[in-house]
Amino acid sequence: MRKYSIHHGAVVGDRLSDINAAKGNGLTANGCRFDFAQEEELAQADLVISSFEELKNVIVEKVVK
Repeated sequence: MRKYSIHHGAVVGDRLSDINAAKGNGLTANGCRFDFAQEEELAQADLVISSFEELKNVIVEKVVK
């Protein structure tokens, strides 16, 4: 992150390792209810989505702000 001067970003993932990677790098952790998702892991995400449409809406909302 520092190497490329990235200051804001997000990770979308369905496992706790994805969530931890996001938070460990100062990024927003977006959990998604796809494939291997487990609710107890997703509970640690900053936001949980259930569809790509929902993800698109979240991204648009953040960019517009």
